[in-house]
Amino acid sequence: MAESQPALPFQSRNLRAALEYARRGFQVFPVAGKIPATPHGFKDASLDPAQIARWWSGPEGHGIGLPTGAVNGVLVLDVDPRNGGDESLAALIREHGPFPDTPVQRTGGGGRHYFFSYPGGTINCSHPWLGLDIKANGGYVVVPFSRHPSGGTYEWEPGHALGTIPLAPPPAWLLNPPKADASEAIKALDSTIWFPKGTRGVSLLSLAGTMRRCGMEPEAIFAALMVENEIKCKPPVPEYRVRGIITSIARYTPGDPVRPDVPAPETEFARRSLKGVLDPAAGRVTYLVEGLIPKGDLTLMAASWKSGKTLLAYRLALDAARGVPFLGQFAIDHPIPTAIFQQEMPFHEDERRFRRLGLGAGMSPEEIVALGESTLFHYNRLPIFLGDRQGAARFHAMVLDQGIELVLIDSLLANFAGTNLNDNSESRLAFSLAFNPLTSRGVTILLLHHYKKIQATDNGLDQRSLVLGAQAWAAASGRIYALEPVPIERTPVAPGTFRVRLSSLGSWTPGESATLVEVRDDGEGTTIEVMESNDEATRFARISTLLVTLVRERKSIRRKDAFAAVSQALFPDICPARTFERAVTRAVGQKLIESTRTKTTPSEAIFTPVPPEP
Repeated sequence: MAESQPALPFQSRNLRAALEYARRGFQVFPVAGKIPATPHGFKDASLDPAQIARWWSGPEGHGIGLPTGAVNGVLVLDVDPRNGGDESLAALIREHGPFPDTPVQRTGGGGRHYFFSYPGGTINCSHPWLGLDIKANGGYVVVPFSRHPSGGTYEWEPGHALGTIPLAPPPAWLLNPPKADASEAIKALDSTIWFPKGTRGVSLLSLAGTMRRCGMEPEAIFAALMVENEIKCKPPVPEYRVRGIITSIARYTPGDPVRPDVPAPETEFARRSLKGVLDPAAGRVTYLVEGLIPKGDLTLMAASWKSGKTLLAYRLALDAARGVPFLGQFAIDHPIPTAIFQQEMPFHEDERRFRRLGLGAGMSPEEIVALGESTLFHYNRLPIFLGDRQGAARFHAMVLDQGIELVLIDSLLANFAGTNLNDNSESRLAFSLAFNPLTSRGVTILLLHHYKKIQATDNGLDQRSLVLGAQAWAAASGRIYALEPVPIERTPVAPGTFRVRLSSLGSWTPGESATLVEVRDDGEGTTIEVMESNDEATRFARISTLLVTLVRERKSIRRKDAFAAVSQALFPDICPARTFERAVTRAVGQKLIESTRTKTTPSEAIFTPVPPEP
């Protein structure tokens, strides 16, 4: 395999490389970033030049995957420097001696892959040391000249390309790593184990959780973490992130587990009390984003492909992480730790989106970066899938460890690869496994999903039936929104400008709650502006204003008369009774009106204004 090629279009270069690997006897398959781009992943790998030409002849820009293990006769040691792999390997080489001469590649993410001949027998993938993985049966690696999701390129070390030098046999210690040796190799690094970039936040949070379980107070934990941060984090994280960790763990009672990944049976299956029904506000929806996204529930946003749903969701993530009203209209009462799990777009594309959306929202690039270091977490093309137990467990750990309150899944299809989303039973199991352990702890989930490839008017179908896949997904969602394009009547329309309507399909009559937004991209920033709205948040604000004004004018008014008067003033819009009761509760709580009950009709309240304070 040649170590370098003349400048060629990315796809042509990879087609030539894939054909060359196959000519040398190595089966290959296409990948998107690190994710297989074929239905059965590495099991579809082929030596057939015609099949390879079909895979790499399109415009997708696929990288090259190479299965490891017996199928290709290779065993690979994967060194991940972000998780301590360089230090672990250095300690092991000091103990056992250097590797023999063998093919080596630099990965696009800054790591290295050492290729050895497969010795036979049954060797599966494993993770025997910190930052070191063995890729064998059941695994694969991405090979040159593929692009990494970070934008880097996989390259062979000079003079060490696969096929130009023989595969060396793997060292004996690599095939049979004693458990004791693993820990000793790590201890040999230094008397202090440090936390490399990419693991610092999770590691500090784990330490903080241990101290909290031992009964330590937040002030003492902060002091201890600052010392550990200075000594063990390379480089140390900013102080505000340590304070964020303290804020997160302070919510837990000393002695309680901070990350209850596997709750004890008595708490997981505990009988639930119904004493909440004694509260007159029982069943009232609590919003994370006022009038739009309920707290601790599943919200689904469905749209056709390339409709702008990711732009709208990313703007929501920016506003939520800052604690400012979404699009200047939907109230958010505090900065919300928000995580995005993106499996469709490469990271450099997401960086471009965040820059333009941030600039369009009035943020500076420095403010966007600072947000990404504090309350906005972005995970791009992770090698985990939420439809299996192991992937779901890792997902829960990432969310709970970071104290995430809002999770954005883009998209449902990509994050649940391998799950039959058309099967109701399999879908119910998948979302119960992935989301119930989080929503039961108050985490809010926003799922981005697609429509079926038919129009809403076909056969008179209800729009909710057009959500792609099994109806179990729609049934499990507390709120369902449709995002649909709307023509712009004015002319001319600037390039990069379009309109969409966000309307509810779940809890209300379809179309009862809708917000029309215009997206404008001038090549520098992406602005999203609300053009008109009859959403619940706007309706709630209008009802609250009408109620307080009415009570102040009438001086005294019965509840049913106030409801009738507000409904009449709001016509032709609707005044739902539940929204009216929320407006009453807020007005009373803000001491704008008083609500008293008469002796003759205890069920009927009388509203009176609260006199202004002198």
